[in-house]
Amino acid sequence: MHERGDPSDRHQANTPTGAAPTAESQSFTERMLCIIARPGSLHNTCSAMGSTGTLPHVPRLVDHQLRRRELVEATWAVIAKQGFEAVTLRAVAAEAGCTTGRITHYFDDRDALLVAALRSAHAAAGARMAAALSSQASPAEQLRAVLMHALPLDPQARAEWKVWIAFWNLATSDRRLADEDTRRYREWSTLLGRAVAAVREDQRRGRAEPNGTGETTVALLMSWVDGAGIRGTIHPTRATRAAIVTELDALLDRLGLLGPHAATRRARRPDTRR
Repeated sequence: MHERGDPSDRHQANTPTGAAPTAESQSFTERMLCIIARPGSLHNTCSAMGSTGTLPHVPRLVDHQLRRRELVEATWAVIAKQGFEAVTLRAVAAEAGCTTGRITHYFDDRDALLVAALRSAHAAAGARMAAALSSQASPAEQLRAVLMHALPLDPQARAEWKVWIAFWNLATSDRRLADEDTRRYREWSTLLGRAVAAVREDQRRGRAEPNGTGETTVALLMSWVDGAGIRGTIHPTRATRAAIVTELDALLDRLGLLGPHAATRRARRPDTRR
């Protein structure tokens, strides 16, 4: 029989006030110092640490803004393919390739997801318009560029318009969505009003006679954009897009907002063949 020794002696040898450390205790200390210096090198034999005997890797940081954006874009895709009524958490999850649990992690419910989709569409269009207003073009050129960005003349803008049209339909019976749409129109009116005011100021410096008041002009432009946008979304043909651009120039000309270089501007019209 092997002798197990006196437990009190063993305890005393391992305490700071005990006897000098043995070779075994020195080896243990050295290993712990290495672990502290290189945490990834830690290995153990405890079953609680996993069958591989290693500590699990720290999960990668998640880009929550990217995740939210992916879910919003999946919502756009469901609306474009199946219509607004088809937007359910399950349908969006299938489109995004994730679980409904991921959606509810970022959005409280279906309405919250829909509002996020509307805001995202509005923000995307607003960013393009803001870029146009910060360009070096003349005020008239900037105004025209803002209105062009507001129209469904390319696939991205058409996807945004499908979201807006779907919201208009639902907002007729949903106060929350109606309020959200009102906020969007207020922001759109403010941005367009600044662009029109810049053109009028430029005209006054050049002694041109403005046609109509600023508020009336903005209201007319917004109403026309709504009608042209619906037509361009429902009938996304090359002929429709070309007609919308021609109508826009005619409207701006009638309102005295086309600018002095209309012929050159028409020659530089963006490609509407997409």
